[in-house]
Amino acid sequence: MVSTAGIDTWVARFSNASSAARASSLVLIAVTDASHAEEIALQALVDDDADHENPRILEEPYRTSASWIVPVESESGTGNVHVDAVTKVSRIGTVENE
Repeated sequence: MVSTAGIDTWVARFSNASSAARASSLVLIAVTDASHAEEIALQALVDDDADHENPRILEEPYRTSASWIVPVESESGTGNVHVDAVTKVSRIGTVENE
């Protein structure tokens, strides 16, 4: 049997907290699936000042605790785009030819 003691304690504390405290402890995840992360990553490459012609996804994006890592390839090379799961802000890692 799985223990729910930790969850029960958290629920009790959360239920008894003020509404302001409850609101500050909630984080809304804006990017919840790989396909949404792919869309953001591809748009980041298109919008970037560098020359990333014909951008494409190399493999399935994967999620870390705070962001999605999207492996990409374009005419300028391969690399990763990091997409913040909460803010949707993207950061293009080094994309270079091997």
